[in-house]
Amino acid sequence: MPDSVVVEIGGAVTVLNAIATGIGAAIGINTFSKVTIEPSEQDIFEINPPMSDGRLIEACLHEFKSQYGVELGGLKITTTSPFPPSRGLKTSSAISTALVKGLATYFQMDLSISQIIELAANASINAMVSITGAYDDAYACYFGGVVYTDNKKKEVLGMFNAPTGFDVLLLVPKDDLPKTRVNVDNIDRSLLAEARNAFEERKLFEAIYYNTMAYAPLLHPNFAHIEKIEELGAEIVGLNGAGPSLFAVCKPSRTKQIRKSLEVVTHYEIIETKFRKLTQEGLEVFYNVDD
Repeated sequence: MPDSVVVEIGGAVTVLNAIATGIGAAIGINTFSKVTIEPSEQDIFEINPPMSDGRLIEACLHEFKSQYGVELGGLKITTTSPFPPSRGLKTSSAISTALVKGLATYFQMDLSISQIIELAANASINAMVSITGAYDDAYACYFGGVVYTDNKKKEVLGMFNAPTGFDVLLLVPKDDLPKTRVNVDNIDRSLLAEARNAFEERKLFEAIYYNTMAYAPLLHPNFAHIEKIEELGAEIVGLNGAGPSLFAVCKPSRTKQIRKSLEVVTHYEIIETKFRKLTQEGLEVFYNVDD
């Protein structure tokens, strides 16, 4: 076994939220979380920032041991992420996928990406940090690009490259939204249909708009913020996952001014990033990918 394993996995933003329908889509971004695995006499978890009290880490270890019968022994697992938990920022997808991939590498096991993501998704559900398993998020975090999935069937429906020429501002609120507080029973299904239709026509910003209009009134604590941010000149403002974080897509010529205005009129922490191009591995894995 190696002395240590380090795995970095990117983040993602939401195009279609899968909670109500099982159909999800996400776009990878160029901001990364990291997991380091080292031998230790006893299990040690160093989680930065603190995330679900280690439940996700423990769930991944339990799933890995149960699935593959591996005696894990003592491990020191260190996670670092630029994102706080329970904000819809895909932290759980990135960390769980990175950890399972790291465990496979550490124990010299040849697992496919679908095996890695399925195990990570099951662990996320068991740790109560995901409702659907977030296959769209996990694949987008891993490969970048735009990923379209059926989370109920655990199938990738398609992958293609993300839009170029835009900046992405992640708007991170101070308060979290645990998955136990998510309720979409009264969601407008016609808006979900509009979002999916727009996505299938590759009108990504339109899909984000309808998805946000469907979910944000139910899940975002201050829905009026979205319209105010759009008025600052963003191309589109979207709700990330179940929220409460948002993201704003901006033309680079307007990013600095929009960010400055946001810092004045809102209380969000702002993380600036870009859409992440689909990796070559992603292009090779899925035959139905469009470059």
